[in-house]
Amino acid sequence: MSSSPILVNLNNLDVQDVETRKLDFSICEFSDNADDRLIKLAYVRSTKEDRYSPIHRHNFDQVRYIFSGEIEYGPLKCGPGDCVYFPEGVFYGPTQVKTDKAENYTIQSQGPNWSYLLSRAEAKKTTAELTREAGCVPPDHRRISDIDSTTVQEADLLQASDPAVLDGEAARGPGGNHT
Repeated sequence: MSSSPILVNLNNLDVQDVETRKLDFSICEFSDNADDRLIKLAYVRSTKEDRYSPIHRHNFDQVRYIFSGEIEYGPLKCGPGDCVYFPEGVFYGPTQVKTDKAENYTIQSQGPNWSYLLSRAEAKKTTAELTREAGCVPPDHRRISDIDSTTVQEADLLQASDPAVLDGEAARGPGGNHT
């Protein structure tokens, strides 16, 4: 990392459309080649009609701060002022915007296992290469209602079989669940 503070104005960054998801965001990345550290900060805008993400987990830590609208992450109902921490490896979701629009900040960084975190450019390049090699299109994060019942049952089994899946009071942490 730099030996002095770095100032970035997210309002001056280009809005990026995510091809595999129906949302857009402004993102900045801070990195240090000395230890492969990467911190991503994104300002995310999404709509009720277009935002859905199935139950999943990441190999990195993630913090989301909601400042407009309402977003559900599985059993967690979040609104303006709520900040949610998703530790590395913990299942969460499905993610759905419950109001017409929602905005949040997302911070992503390596978790305790210090797994390699792809930069936005690396992720885009890798997705394009895999798509080309497989001869298919990337996943579109369809809504559960658009997925066949077998896939839904598999997702339910995955959630029920993994104790790390967000569930009940333990998932809410201090401050409880806002409805």
